[in-house]
Amino acid sequence: ASLLVCMAMALWRASLNGDTEASINVKQNAPGFYPHPLWRSISIAWVWVEYCWTCVVPFNLCCDWSAPALPPIESWDDARLLPLSLCAVAAARALCSVALVRT
Repeated sequence: ASLLVCMAMALWRASLNGDTEASINVKQNAPGFYPHPLWRSISIAWVWVEYCWTCVVPFNLCCDWSAPALPPIESWDDARLLPLSLCAVAAARALCSVALVRT
């Protein structure tokens, strides 16, 4: 049932878009367009952490996304790698605890 709802929503959204392709600017999604695949993946993961944090603690909300709001992670000495690593470990532990629950 949920698959049918998902497909219906996708078709409805496609009908709203018409024949035009999405217009995404590099400034709107700098981490997504970063040329190095490793740093691009790590930067996108950081964006997810930022979004999750904003859902929990919505203090820094801003409706202006016209400039690069979240710069990509570009090196191993970036301070954002530590909290990103901690979030990855916490997510892995939570997933393992859910997957290994004995019923």
